[in-house]
Amino acid sequence: MEKTPTDQKTIVQETVYIDNPADEPKNFIAALLLSIFLGGLGVDRFYLGHIGLGVGKLILWLSALPLTIISFGLLAPLIWPATFIWWLIDVIMIATKNVKNVTWEK
Repeated sequence: MEKTPTDQKTIVQETVYIDNPADEPKNFIAALLLSIFLGGLGVDRFYLGHIGLGVGKLILWLSALPLTIISFGLLAPLIWPATFIWWLIDVIMIATKNVKNVTWEK
């Protein structure tokens, strides 16, 4: 059985663009101040649109004290320097504007 033109269906693809707040230019001063004062909690990464890293920093920070208490201080030499180093690296990266997938305001 041969198909006629009336048997054919036309598929139309439509592209929908959704505004993504992560793509908006970020204020350098705001990002740097957030990183210095609230960077340990991941607020700087949430602001920059890096939600996964923000959640990771927040979980590490919030679990540091309970893990230190539960381990009777044995994990303290690992947990506290890790939170400090991660915070310090992020402050340096933002201060030098060396953060991937971030567009800075001019």
